[in-house]
Amino acid sequence: MTLPYPLLWLLTSAFRFFPWPAKPGLQAVGQPGTDSPVFLTGNFALTVARLKRALRGLDGWLLVANSRGINVWCAAAGGHLTTHDAISALKTSGIAKRVAHRRVILPQLAATGIEAGQVRARTGWKVIWGPVDGRDLPAFLQGEETPAMRQVRFDPQQRLEMAVMWAAPLSLLAPITLIFWPGRLLPLVALIWALSLAVYLAFPLYEPLVARKSLAGFVVLFGGLTLAGIALTGTLTGRLTLPFILRWGGLGLGMALLLAFDLAGSTPLYKSWTHAERSHRVTLEPEHCTACGRCAQVCPRGVFTVAEIAALPHADRCEQCGACIVQCPTDALLFEAPDGERVPPETMRRYKLNMMGQRGRKL
Repeated sequence: MTLPYPLLWLLTSAFRFFPWPAKPGLQAVGQPGTDSPVFLTGNFALTVARLKRALRGLDGWLLVANSRGINVWCAAAGGHLTTHDAISALKTSGIAKRVAHRRVILPQLAATGIEAGQVRARTGWKVIWGPVDGRDLPAFLQGEETPAMRQVRFDPQQRLEMAVMWAAPLSLLAPITLIFWPGRLLPLVALIWALSLAVYLAFPLYEPLVARKSLAGFVVLFGGLTLAGIALTGTLTGRLTLPFILRWGGLGLGMALLLAFDLAGSTPLYKSWTHAERSHRVTLEPEHCTACGRCAQVCPRGVFTVAEIAALPHADRCEQCGACIVQCPTDALLFEAPDGERVPPETMRRYKLNMMGQRGRKL
């Protein structure tokens, strides 16, 4: 059964911590022919639905690879959408018999896990990295590519999804409080939703705190706003007492700390505060660089420029996703820690991140 898009959006946003698999395989979009483009993506249900919506009015082949029901970026970084998965989809779906060309468009954010060179060497299919956002595909297909298409953004819709992702499961846990605090379920759920929505919808206003990794600044800001809101509510309802402030203030501060735990990592703009490689930086070995430009093509934050060789004028934006390292054909890029420790390209390709941001999943 296919869920209506609004319901699918709500469920996959509310329970984003869980996989939401769509059926893998080949699907026709419109009335594709032998010259129609081929798009490969993961089988996260919302991704598949969004891609179909973005391609309305166009003809193409949609090849859904098995990403274990996880969104493309997380699946690729965690070893759940790999070179093997892309190759398997291309070889077993029958797409080779449907088209006369051998070009496949992959989502740019899959570049952390799928090696374009290996795909071509083992299948004969040339990988074309599509834009970060599927909504840009129609313009991309018309040759109207812009640098902005290559960079992630955190627009209001995405921020709303993150707010729902936190608020929904916490609301389901809220009834536990009835055991020792009867009659306060609805106010607690209201607090959870209000704080979650405020944190994510207001993100552009306090983004500099995240950029500076100021966890304390974030907690002070939202802790203060929460206490002010609770004091105002208590005044308006005539319940403003010290126990009221302590009880609700403690819950509000606890919520703020929980949301702050990995706030940066829940945005597409900044690397996780809990990431094991957060102190590493991408290093270029100039003697190995051939200025092929693949690093700039797959970087989701516009870190690179390429002239005679690659350069990193915006290295401060780097999220350490590793896509540039995985795709560099000459191993000119690698991770290096302040103490000189290096993570070679082969390690990046063979070992993916687990849920704690540690590079321990071997492919």
